[in-house]
Amino acid sequence: MNEDGGELLFASEDSVPDRQALVDPQLSPWKVLIVDDDESVHSITRVVLDKLAYRGRAIRLLSAYSGDEAWRVLEREADIAVMLLDVVMEREDAGLRLVGRVREELGNNHVQIILRTGQPGQAPEREVILAYDLYDYKAKTELTAQKLFTATVSALRSYETIVALDNHRQGLEQIIEASSLALTERGLRSYAARALQAFCTLVGHKGDALVCGRRHDSTGARPRQVYVLAGLGGLGRVDAGGLLTRHVPAAIVRAVDATLEAGRDQEGGDHQTCFVRTPDGHEGVVYLGGDGETPSVEPALKALFLQRMAEGLDNVWLRDQLRHHQSILELQIAQRTRELTAANGALMLAQQQIDEELAAAKALQQAILPPAFPPNPHYEGFAMMRAARQVGGDFYDVFPLGADMLGMVIADTCGKGVPAAIYMAMARNILRSLALVGLEPADCLREANFMLESQNPMRLFVSVFYAILEISTGKLRFSNGGHNSPLLRRANGSVTELPRVRGLVLGLLDRFDFHQGTVQMEEGDTLLFYTDGVMECLAPDGRLFGDERLSEYVAIRGGQPVEDFVRGLVGATERFAGPGQQADDITCLGLRYFGATG
Repeated sequence: MNEDGGELLFASEDSVPDRQALVDPQLSPWKVLIVDDDESVHSITRVVLDKLAYRGRAIRLLSAYSGDEAWRVLEREADIAVMLLDVVMEREDAGLRLVGRVREELGNNHVQIILRTGQPGQAPEREVILAYDLYDYKAKTELTAQKLFTATVSALRSYETIVALDNHRQGLEQIIEASSLALTERGLRSYAARALQAFCTLVGHKGDALVCGRRHDSTGARPRQVYVLAGLGGLGRVDAGGLLTRHVPAAIVRAVDATLEAGRDQEGGDHQTCFVRTPDGHEGVVYLGGDGETPSVEPALKALFLQRMAEGLDNVWLRDQLRHHQSILELQIAQRTRELTAANGALMLAQQQIDEELAAAKALQQAILPPAFPPNPHYEGFAMMRAARQVGGDFYDVFPLGADMLGMVIADTCGKGVPAAIYMAMARNILRSLALVGLEPADCLREANFMLESQNPMRLFVSVFYAILEISTGKLRFSNGGHNSPLLRRANGSVTELPRVRGLVLGLLDRFDFHQGTVQMEEGDTLLFYTDGVMECLAPDGRLFGDERLSEYVAIRGGQPVEDFVRGLVGATERFAGPGQQADDITCLGLRYFGATG
């Protein structure tokens, strides 16, 4: 009976063409679920569809007589392709309720639902199609045998397409996962196990599986041994990392060897193998065996997955090698660090000793420099030396030569540091000893030059300016051994250099005649002796302090008390140079003459 009480199930009994096709017994049948509370509907539907075959697969018809019974079948049978569903059964909307539960609760979007009703007005087609995920909506009065046949075949084709697309999507997800595994997995075996599991998921294999590999040896000098990387199912207990021949049955070894020898996929009665070659020359085999059925998968997807898997094997193997070498390098670095720490400790001790010795040398060098000018009411003087390093090569000296004479020396030894400081001490002692015997400035430099040249294995030299002031008259006699000429600031503020006289640095030539000059100092005149560290003082932008800036400073500040004047000049060079390291020793000596004795 139909829902109107009549006996008409289909509008007319059009003859159904004989579409029985050859059925492949190895292929599982399509599952079609008939859901209707009228037994006659089940019977006639079976008559129409019983002999149907599509793509070599037969039809398996399942029956349910209520929405609740259909729900239990759908929970149990996840691969139902088509459901012929009545609207009105135990409730007026039982069929529509079932559609919602199938799509939302089961999450089954594959099954194609053909809704059938004997009362179209009760469930209007437009509203139902818009509100529910259906393949088709038919009134029972319009479903002839031919139309039922056509609708079912069309629904099967749609189901097949949807399942293929979903498998394709899942396959792409597996490929993406295989690509990302190479970035996240630590270790070749762990990656191989995860990739093998993903491959089995892709192809739908649920039986035993194994992945193994070898390093390609193109020379053939050694046997090319095959190692197990990972196993699943009955092969999951295989020792990963061990030789294939020691851990798996001989039949699997033969299948793997045959695949490696052929360099392509192989298929046996109870197994199939996939050949893998990585970009870096590794070769591997994925073995699928056991009793589990392996559904077909698109060859392009399968090939793409194996390609990504091969690239991942290379990447993870390379990372393993890098980690191995990194660990060795870290051990070497740690060892080297310990050695360097010990060496640095020894160097620090040595440097501490050197610093202590240099501090002592600096104290000794400062001790040989006169702390003050010999006191006299007819002049005032001040001198200071600022070494570029802890000890320097500059020096100055002042000493009385009887009651009316004052000797003044300023000198600059070539170089800096300890060698210059030692040579400076030797030159100072020689010059002082010669000056104290009463030699004139030119004679003193000539004899000092001879003595320094004869005791100069390092070929060092020293520039010297030596002057003698006759205090009672203001007469200044001087000689120059290659040094900067001192500046004379007259009481009126004018600044001039002392006259230049012939001379050469001391220590290079054993015989050289030095000349001597004379100048008359007047009351209020100021003399400035200096080394080239003043003029050659460098600013950060590369500018020199220079002669012009020095003369200007002497003209403006030369009238100050001599100590303030000298200290101010050294401070000016420091400010000019900025915070960088001092380039050269700086030494200044100033003297102001107050006039002749009465």
